[in-house]
This record gives sequence, C-alpha cells and structure tokens, in this order.
Amino acid sequence: MDPQCIGALLLLAIGLNQASASANQLNYFLKVTTDGPITSGAQATISARLMVRNGSQMHPAHPNAFHFHWKLQHTLSIKWRSEDSSSISVLAPLANIYDLQVWVTHADCWICLPVAIGFATLHVTDSVVGHVSLMQSNSSIDPEAGSYQLATNTSTKISFILYDPSNYFSTASYLYIWRFGDGSKMVTNESYVSYIFHTRGVYHLRVEVLAHLNAFQRKNGVYTATLNLLDPVRAIEITSNQDNRV
Repeated sequence: MDPQCIGALLLLAIGLNQASASANQLNYFLKVTTDGPITSGAQATISARLMVRNGSQMHPAHPNAFHFHWKLQHTLSIKWRSEDSSSISVLAPLANIYDLQVWVTHADCWICLPVAIGFATLHVTDSVVGHVSLMQSNSSIDPEAGSYQLATNTSTKISFILYDPSNYFSTASYLYIWRFGDGSKMVTNESYVSYIFHTRGVYHLRVEVLAHLNAFQRKNGVYTATLNLLDPVRAIEITSNQDNRV
C-alpha cells in the first residue's frame, strides 16, 4: 500500500479513536524503545511493548493477540522483524534524528482501529559512539556536576568505552589520541591508558577516536571530560588536651 494512503488511514483511525474515546484505547499502553544513538551505516533495534491496564495493575499483552505496524522515514529500511513485528531492526545509512511511529491492532483485524499508538526518535550520528571512563585504586569514578574528582600522584586508568550494539565496528582497527590537559599527549592502539597527574588543579581531558573500517572508510569521534585533581589526605591525627580518668 502506498505510504501516503497508510498515513491517511492512520490519521483517520486516530481521529476516530479520539472521537469515540473507546474503552480499548484507555486500557492499553504502548512503550517504544530504541538502542540508539548509533553511528550511520549501522543497524538499530526498535521495540514496542504493549501493556494492558486492568484497574491499577499493568501487565504485558498476549504476544500472539496483536500485530504491530510501523511507519518510518524513507531513508530507514527494515532488515529484520519479529513474528508479530513488535521488534524490528533498521538500517540507518545517514545521520539524522528519525521520527518513528507504531500502532497496534488485533492480530485478526489489521484494518481495525488501533488499540494503541506510540512514538519514538532514533538518533543517528556520523561519529563513533561511546563514553570516557576513569578508575583509580581499583574503584570507578563517577562524574559529579559534570567533572571528575581525582587524586594527584595516583595512577589513573582512562578508558574509552565503545557503544556498538549491532557490532558494526567488529572488524575495525583503532587509533586513540589522548590529550590530558597539562600539555601531555599519547597515541595508542588500545582503548585505555594509565596516567598520573602530579599537580592539583582542573584539567580538560580530550580523546579522539579514529576507527578504520576499511581502506576507504573511516569514522571518528571526540570525547572530553573535566578532571578536578586534589591532593589526597594521607592521615588524620586527632589529639585531645584532656586526660579523662576515673
């Protein structure tokens, strides 16, 4: 069926549903999730979960009782779908923020009014996707207010954690360029380095990731973090000038 016809029928169904305020529409809830953001050229998995409301209780709808219908932007193409189409895998060739729409009908009546309608967005970028992680003394460090609290004169493991849910980069080779904010620079093929900051202060860490997919295709990404270096407390001695005796 022509996509414009599908869109027109969907809008008509939405209008009829809103006008009738049917009990079915009030009893169902649709949650749509994606595994984005992803890099362009990779595949994303999009899933819709239909829940049934029974009073104050929510429970999953029977998987074989409903069918899921998707409306995607033209540059997205479906590469795989589950039996009831509640989950699909799409190829995203271009960077963009894609709007997704899904509606659910009873499995034995695809042209009936939808019992639920859901929306989501898929973020696709040309960059390598991931994040920076830091560790000191065998413990991970979480950022506070956008910066990391670290101790000086202590070995710090700095890692880049790749996010690649479809294994798009499984055969890629990598180059990492690390700049630590104190004028020092390192270039590695490994996704982690160990570094010691000797002086307290604020440092702006920068890592550039170069992923070579083949001889003609390369992707890159730049990630930064603010590091607040503090001198560690070596020891605390508490004394009292009172001698309590019984």
